[in-house]
Amino acid sequence: MDAGFNPCLRKVSDAYQKLLDAAPVAVDNIPSQISTTPGVYVFYEDGKPLRVGTSRKLGKRIKQHYSNNARSAAFAKLLARCETGIKGGTRPGEGWKTQVKENPRLEEEFRRARKRIPKMSVRWVEEPDAACRYLLEFYAAKELQTPYNDFSET
Repeated sequence: MDAGFNPCLRKVSDAYQKLLDAAPVAVDNIPSQISTTPGVYVFYEDGKPLRVGTSRKLGKRIKQHYSNNARSAAFAKLLARCETGIKGGTRPGEGWKTQVKENPRLEEEFRRARKRIPKMSVRWVEEPDAACRYLLEFYAAKELQTPYNDFSET
């Protein structure tokens, strides 16, 4: 077992500390050189950690969170759902498009969230190993107690 899981666990602790030590950067001012860098990121608002994520292309993914495309703007969509109390549907016909048609407030909150996210700050740490990224994402979300990460089963 030591050949696979334990080395990742050892790396997670160091990577988590690097993540905490990283200087926060305004989301709308992230450097272009990280657009293809794999790693883990944390969104902050007023110094409070809100959501941890992982990506093979950090810069690209961070920007997607507040894009026009609801499919890729997961954080904006989540903020809108939390603000309205409207949960995601689980059956055909209960998806985002249907819910927005039935509840214009959801679409308005999505627009607000898309404007809110670029005003946040973000920290990130590079991590090329996918397994270690996923462990670090979970570890950081639990340690930071981020309110917008939910690892419960659906």
